Order: sequence, then C-alpha cells, then structure tokens
Amino acid sequence: MADITIQRLRKKYPKYDNWSDEKLAERFTAKTGLEVDMGGASASSNSDGGSPSLTPDSRPKFTENFYGAGEIDTVGEDIGAAIGSGMERGAAAVIGLPGAFSNTVEMGLDKFGLGLRDEGDRAFGFPEAMEYMDNLTGDAGVGTGYKPDTRAGKYAQTGADFFAGAVMPGAAFKNLGNTVAAPAVVSETLGQLTEGTKLEPYARMLGGLFGGRTADILENAVAGGKVTPEHAKAVDALRKYGVTPTAAQATDHNRMLYAEEGSRRGQALMAGADDSFTQAALNMAAPPALKSKINLQPSDHPTVAITKLADGIGDVMDGLAARNKIPLNDTMVDGLSAIAVSYKRAVSRGAKSPFFKSLAEDLKALPPGAALKGDAYQQIRSQLSQMTRTDPITKQAAIASIKLLDDAMEASIKATGNKTDLALYKQSREAYSNLLILEKALGRSADDMPTITPSALAMASRAKDLRAYVQGRTTFDELFRAGKTVLKKPRDSGTAQRLGAQFGNAAPAMAAASTTALMGGGPEAAAAAAALGISAAPFRNNVLASRPVQKWMEATARRGDRSGITSLPAAISASRQGQY
Repeated sequence: MADITIQRLRKKYPKYDNWSDEKLAERFTAKTGLEVDMGGASASSNSDGGSPSLTPDSRPKFTENFYGAGEIDTVGEDIGAAIGSGMERGAAAVIGLPGAFSNTVEMGLDKFGLGLRDEGDRAFGFPEAMEYMDNLTGDAGVGTGYKPDTRAGKYAQTGADFFAGAVMPGAAFKNLGNTVAAPAVVSETLGQLTEGTKLEPYARMLGGLFGGRTADILENAVAGGKVTPEHAKAVDALRKYGVTPTAAQATDHNRMLYAEEGSRRGQALMAGADDSFTQAALNMAAPPALKSKINLQPSDHPTVAITKLADGIGDVMDGLAARNKIPLNDTMVDGLSAIAVSYKRAVSRGAKSPFFKSLAEDLKALPPGAALKGDAYQQIRSQLSQMTRTDPITKQAAIASIKLLDDAMEASIKATGNKTDLALYKQSREAYSNLLILEKALGRSADDMPTITPSALAMASRAKDLRAYVQGRTTFDELFRAGKTVLKKPRDSGTAQRLGAQFGNAAPAMAAASTTALMGGGPEAAAAAAALGISAAPFRNNVLASRPVQKWMEATARRGDRSGITSLPAAISASRQGQY
C-alpha cells in the first residue's frame, strides 16, 4: 500500500505545480523513501504535466459548477475550491500572526547578535499555521496552497481570505462591504497588476489595508456618503429646532465646505445656517407660557428680538408684582447690604452708583414685619434691569440684587398657594436667566453681523451656571452642542484648500495651456485655455451650492462609520498572497 497519494502530494507541495506527476513522485520517493500512489494520474495527464484533456465524453456536466465532482475542472469548482482555500488561509493568518511577529523580531535581533533562540528554532508562524490548517482539514479541505486557474477564482480566494480574518477575534467584523469586499477587490486587483514582481506583496498589503476607504471616497465623490451616527444625531437635533445647515455641514464633507465658502451662493447658505441658529436660540429663551406675550418674528433683527424678550419678561413680572407683595426678611436685607458694600469697594468714587447703598438703607429703615408692595418691587426691579445694561461691575451687582428680590417674591407667591402665578413666575425667571445668556452670547459677535454662534452660546451658558453646563442641564445645551458639531466653518489654517476652492488647482490650467500650445495654438489661445481651467473651480463651487445638488447630497447621506483600515489579519493575508 502506498504511503501518500499524488493528489495529497500536490496539495502539500504547490510550489512544484510546474512539474509532471511522475517527476514530483520520483523526487519525493528519492528524498523520503515513501511510495506515492499515482491513482491513474499519469494516464490522464498531458505529457507536460498539465490538466487532463477534456474530450466530449469526459467534459464535466453543467451541474458540477454547483456541487462539483471529481477533478476541479470547471469555473464553478475553481471558485468553490478558491473560497475553501481562502478560508483556510485566513484562519492560518490569524493563528500564525503572533508567531510571525515573534520570528520577525528574532530575525532583527539576530542581525545584531542579540538573538535569544538557538539557531534554527522558530515560533509557530505562518508556514506552521498553514501546515496545521492543511492537516486539520485533511482530505476534506482543498489546501492553503491551492492556486485558482480563473480570475474569478482568484478574487473569490482573496475575498474568503479577508472574510476569515474579519470574523476572527480581534478583527473588524463590522460593515463587511468596507472591511472585506472593497479591500479584497482592491488588494487582488493591485496584486494582479504587479503579479510576479517584488512589488506584489506590498501592493496587496496596501490594497488590503486601505482598500475599504476607496468605497467611501467614490461614494463621497458622487453622493452624500457616510455620516457618523453622532454627527447625524446632531443634525437631527438642529433641524428639530429649525436650524438649516448646508449640505457640507450636514454631511460633514470638508472639501465641499471649502467649495461652499468659495461661491456667493454657498456663503449665503452658510449665513442662512447662522441666522437660523440665532433664531432658534432666541425662540428657546421664552418658555411656552410667555411666547404669546413676547411674539418674536423670524424677520426680527437679533437686537430687536432681545429687546422684545426683555420687555415681555418685564411686563409679566410687573403683572405678578401688582398682585403680590414681598415680606421683608433678614436674608434679603442683609444680602442687599452686602452687595452694596462689595460694589463700593469694586468701583471708583467717580463711577459709583448710589442706588445699591440707598436701596439697602431704605429697606433697613422699614419697621419689622413690613412688606415690599408689588408696585415698589416692580419699580425697583425695573431700575435694576436698566442697570444690567451698563458696565460689567454694575451689571453683576444689579443681577445679584434682582436674584435676591426674585427669590423673595417666589417664596411670597408660593405662600399664597396660587399655583398659576407660581408657575408663571418660575418661567419668567427662567426666561430672564436665558435672556442674560443670550445678551452675553450676542455681545461676542461682530457689530456688522450680530449673530449667536454655538461657541458663544456655550461660553455664555458656562459663565452663567458652570454646574448646569457641566451636567448638560442648561436651556440651550442640546442646541449649542449640536451646533458646535455640525455648523463648522473652513479652518483659517486651510489656506491651500481655500485657494484651491476659490481659484482651482493650477495643474488643470497649466495642462490646458500646455496642450493648447502643443496643438499649435498661439499665446492668446494658451492664455484663454489657462483662464478656462482656472474658471472651472468657481463654476464647480456654484454647482455644489445649487439647490438640486444640496438636496441630492443630503438625501443620499446615510448613517455609518467611515472606513479606516481593514482587519490586520486580513491585511497580513494579503501581503503573503504573492509568496504562496
């Protein structure tokens, strides 16, 4: 009985596939002393050791493409065998990776005489892993050394290799189109283009590592492309408040952002996004119960809207004050006295306002158990509100005084049991707090463009109540956080991108001029061709900012993480394919 079959020998030594069966068996027997069972292979082989010749009677049936039988002699069987061997190779890439890394390090140490192992010793690397997979699958497997005969088989083998790497532990089994399909296609294509050269392993590895990005690049070139779930969530939040980002902002498309800035139409879209954010912040300032009393309009200038808010809140507070009174207590009176003392120390004599000192002294002079009537409270609060629009020190003293009075008024209303007035009063105080934030945020904008930016709104909210800001409990928290994520502007440092968007790349212009000159055109024609090349960028910018393109980009955007590199085991498999 023979020790090994010729078919098994072929699987074990694929690098000798250019030898005939007889030559391979003879050499193997001479070297090992083992007998080879030819199994009739020599009789069915061509004289040059190639595949069996197919006569009309011996050709495989069409059904063999689906479930196979006998020799691998059809396209379908070749693809099936390629997939099987690719899965084995992918698994070998994973289990042999640690040993391969260790062997590589040891080889580097050996060059400097620092090796830690005895000569000839090596860890369980790729060759050992491939042999292990061949022994594990036995006759049921095709073998890691199988080489497909068809182009489709080669792509199938690479795809299966990558898939096996993607589903193994430590790999990126997520979005298989970008982590398996695209890298496999790019890797195999680059491998076939460089086949037989020293560049093949490197081309396959680069294609495997970064091939997944090609799908994103192609998609982003003609459509909205992938938008991360976090960014898409922020866009949804802005639209909920009526904010309209540009297509570049909504799809997080950096190059398109520079293109939008490069045209007047795009600049108008960006300005519209800023205006809608400002309007959203103004609309959020007044709680529902106060909106009908303030009546903001979308066409209102921001400073007009701020005035409307202040007047509306003041009217509501005046109405509440007319129906209620404030019992004087030591907390309020002592607090106002402390504010007056602090104010006196902080402001120079010529700039001092006597209001705070007079207010504290007048309240102290009232008899015990007296109450501050609603009209008096109303007058004092109105005066303090006017003082919040002066210098920073006076403004802070006025705000602190208003808070003491408002706390006392709220306690007084609560004591009456009037739930309607209490709810209205609380909402008025919330609106007043929001108004202070908006005034501070608006104060950070340029005089010629009074808008509220996400960053300014965030900083003003943080300054007003640091704890609420950190805990995400401010009125504007969702709005400014989403705005900071989505409403991006081209970076000031992006000079190259900005120039490219505005004037185009010089290469097309130079190419157009050179081509015109080579074709016999004069200087005028070459200059005209160069001008045409330069004008292509502004034309592109206007097209990208057009309504149909903006709508298309937003409609074709989809949630998903953009691809980075593929799974490491799959990339390692790709690098080894040229060396099998």
